[in-house]
Amino acid sequence: MSAEDILGVVAELGFEPTVVATPGKTSERGEERVDLAQLPQEYQALFADARRTDRPVLLDFTAPG
Repeated sequence: MSAEDILGVVAELGFEPTVVATPGKTSERGEERVDLAQLPQEYQALFADARRTDRPVLLDFTAPG
């Protein structure tokens, strides 16, 4: 599934998709990684399944405000 396909599906669901570019890596900034072992079991399983099936994981973060 391409990025355009994903954006189309998101739009069809009634949401406004936004692509956010990741800033380039600089010598002062190292690569950030999440230790999956520290995540709750349900997220560990989600990422393991995504890795096994070669599929992306789409996360939606919200906060009060």
